[in-house]
Amino acid sequence: MAPRWNHVCPYADSASDTATRIAIEPIAGLDVKVGLRHALGREALYMSLLRKFSDGQRDLPARLTNALAMDDWRTAERLAHTLKGLCAQIGAQELRTMAENLEQDIKHQASKESIATSLGTLSQPLSALIAAINDRL
Repeated sequence: MAPRWNHVCPYADSASDTATRIAIEPIAGLDVKVGLRHALGREALYMSLLRKFSDGQRDLPARLTNALAMDDWRTAERLAHTLKGLCAQIGAQELRTMAENLEQDIKHQASKESIATSLGTLSQPLSALIAAINDRL
């Protein structure tokens, strides 16, 4: 079993004598400190965001591939943009960078081969992160 990571919440109620303790097991590819900061230190909210990320992005590669197959560049760009923002929100910084590269390729309508390469680079780490999140939840 992985060791538990403890973080003193910087958003604890200043009126209380004790800081709120947050314990979230580490997840590869996820900077929990960043994610908690975006969730204003609220562990329950952060866990909810992780759950929503996992549920909502599970089939992203297939949806994006379908949009591109139909030459629906607007939808493909929106999907990549949404993934980028969600990755930033939960603290998946490396995956956010990959999503940003994919978004730029789509925005500039790079060749479908180039986009497929960017999507391929992103798909495995995305699947691994979703699997790790699901294991922890």
